[in-house]
Amino acid sequence: MPNLFWTKPELDLELLVVTELLNMQSLHYGYWESPPTKIDLDSIRQAQADYTTTLLEMFPESVSTILDVGCGIGDNAAAMVSKGLEVTAISPDQNHGQYIKSLVDGKIDFHNTRIQEFTSDKQFDLVLMSESQDYFSIDAGLSQSKKFVKENGYLLISGFFRNSDTPEFKECHIEQDYIDAAANYGFSQIERIDITSNVTPTLDYCAKMVDEFIGKPYSLLDKYAQGNLKLKLWLVKLFFRKQIKQLLEMKAYYDKRFDVELFGDRISYARVLFQKVK
Repeated sequence: MPNLFWTKPELDLELLVVTELLNMQSLHYGYWESPPTKIDLDSIRQAQADYTTTLLEMFPESVSTILDVGCGIGDNAAAMVSKGLEVTAISPDQNHGQYIKSLVDGKIDFHNTRIQEFTSDKQFDLVLMSESQDYFSIDAGLSQSKKFVKENGYLLISGFFRNSDTPEFKECHIEQDYIDAAANYGFSQIERIDITSNVTPTLDYCAKMVDEFIGKPYSLLDKYAQGNLKLKLWLVKLFFRKQIKQLLEMKAYYDKRFDVELFGDRISYARVLFQKVK
């Protein structure tokens, strides 16, 4: 499920779990029109497909060329291409490119780069940042968007914003700060949709997966300390102390990140459409 700012590339657990263990084709949140009665892998996959469908519904009719910033493993880009749109996708993660090249007959123009280093002679009808705008500074995202969006073109953000300057979720930009900065870069907000309640069921499933893949295995290992395997446990912790430390750090990080009550109080998941007006 979504990485949400975990920044240890050497521990690319997210991509492994999502693609190889869960056989999923997306890294972003799911979207539910109403609270689900059941959340399992099939319902998550459908909700992720619905996320993409509702995202593309926000594209103005005039849009035909898109720069997909932080494209993940390409499901949004593939959906756009399938609708006849021309997509250039960028991601700094070279693993993402391996997935993207196999989609829609290789029709996605993929660049393995950060937004800050991306260069092109082209301009686009729309720049899309789906759950990616918090991976770089507001200025970096907006200055590059201004460069690559055509006159009267669009910038569409779909992702997490802090409601105010709270200590939790520091990685998220404050929404009003983003809107104010966008205006300074010549982008006028023309539409905003709050989908926080539509995506929060994903948090419950993510919390379950973290416990399944990290919490339970570690608890099982720790139980051996109560038996006759104390030496073996000590050796395991000695030789794999770095990996265990990283896993426990990840679990603590995700436990807070997937706290539905805290998330709902501090974060808005918003889709904001801007138009370049100057």
